Amino acid sequence: MRSPRWGLVPVAAVVLAFAAGLGIGATALHGSALSSLAADRDSLADRIRLVSAERDAVRERVAELRRTMTEVAPSVVDGTLAGRTVVLVDTPDVAEPARTAMRDLLEAAGSTVTGEVRLTSDFTGIGQTDQLRDLATTLQPAGVRLPVGGEPGSLAGALLGSVLLLDAPSGQEQATEQERRDVLAALRHAGFLTDRPGGSADAVEPAELAVVLAGAEPGAEPTRWLSRFAEQLDRAGGGAVLAGPGSPGSPGDGEPGAEPPRVASAATPEGRLSAVLALRQRSG
Repeated sequence: MRSPRWGLVPVAAVVLAFAAGLGIGATALHGSALSSLAADRDSLADRIRLVSAERDAVRERVAELRRTMTEVAPSVVDGTLAGRTVVLVDTPDVAEPARTAMRDLLEAAGSTVTGEVRLTSDFTGIGQTDQLRDLATTLQPAGVRLPVGGEPGSLAGALLGSVLLLDAPSGQEQATEQERRDVLAALRHAGFLTDRPGGSADAVEPAELAVVLAGAEPGAEPTRWLSRFAEQLDRAGGGAVLAGPGSPGSPGDGEPGAEPPRVASAATPEGRLSAVLALRQRSG
């Protein structure tokens, strides 16, 4: 009788050969998969480099266009606001270069900037609305009517408009010099206004027109508060423009009593140019 172990030898050999075949095949498949992944990775890296290069080229092109616009803007607006007076009102998040550039372009347009009022975060926030409302009704100059039941933004805009802007039909001051100084000083002492460089917040002369500068993040919509504030400034004088966040333009462009024009941020040359041109259109 044959021993059983000799009959198992061929079977074991077949199993070992099959296992070896599987191992070789798996190794080949694994290598193929790695090669495919490596190729995909390299292709994706090439696409990322291409997109990055295109993005950098677009940014450089935009920067070049803005440099050109900055250079030609003074000649574009030359004389558009000749003989007009403008007051600047800005929120605390407006950068100093934007303020200076806006002022320079307004002067290049032929206007005289009579002063600058800088709001604080308390003025534009919602935590001090009751105090701001009380101050508005208390400081209301004689003969000036504030919006009945108005929200703080509207009340603040009407109050500041009455002391910062000239009456459009007559060109006369709507408040006495003492009333103007009292209002600005009281708002400054209450923490709603801050001093400008080289002068006090209450040393501002009234003007025909106003530009409101807001420096919120690009693409963000201006708050309802700020829109209502600018709207009241617009109604109080010969016209106002809101230069800040949000989509340029507003449904009320050029319509008396409607929301004032909204243009791009004054941090950009196109925003500053648009502000001057919109102010010219608004003032008639």
